[in-house]
Amino acid sequence: MIFVEHGPRPEIPAYLRAPFRDIRRGVSAVAENTEEFLESAAPMLPDPAWRVVRSTLDLVEHFEFSETLDAQVLVPARGFVQARNHSAKGAGACARCLGFAWDHTHRSQASLRHVMFSESIAASSLRGIPSPSSASSSDRSALIFLKVLKSGAIGRMPGLATETGDNVLNDASVLLASALVWLLAEPAATEAEERRLLDMSLSLTQAIWDDIPPNTDAPEALGGRFKDMARHL
Repeated sequence: MIFVEHGPRPEIPAYLRAPFRDIRRGVSAVAENTEEFLESAAPMLPDPAWRVVRSTLDLVEHFEFSETLDAQVLVPARGFVQARNHSAKGAGACARCLGFAWDHTHRSQASLRHVMFSESIAASSLRGIPSPSSASSSDRSALIFLKVLKSGAIGRMPGLATETGDNVLNDASVLLASALVWLLAEPAATEAEERRLLDMSLSLTQAIWDDIPPNTDAPEALGGRFKDMARHL
């Protein structure tokens, strides 16, 4: 018998991390929905076989990369949202944080269980945002919101019977807005506190969203509301 010693896993190159996270989101979502659809077939399977299938799907569904959301991501992301930088790194970090917010909160919204977020598409769209010299932080946050919504970064999984209509768009808009409000707020000291801040931002945004419908003709007004909400966190 030959024993092969495994060394440390090679690090995923930075340019591949966003696509890999998108793949992980897709695989996790497919596993979740496959398990849901197979529930009706469970009585026809031997119990041991069903346990193996279910445990495998659970493992895939909850698989996550070991990456953490630290200052190396949050600082450039907040700088990008607050119009302090316009780098490709800032756009990528902003998309990473929007993906983190989506992963953290979207399962709490029934209409979004079959809806996915693509960090790669979001990052690509954000590179077209005007430079800080031509946009205030209020304008910038609203422009990010509108740009991502129109980019196709948020969409339904193909082949699944899902909700249609205004609920999906409204709930996706609320979640995206709450992520931007979070990035406009004063930073927290730890990742756990950042998660709590994100939860608070979602609750606040949900509570007052009906009073701030998106206005594509006046992004500065929409961004101003985002900043006002951030001051309350």
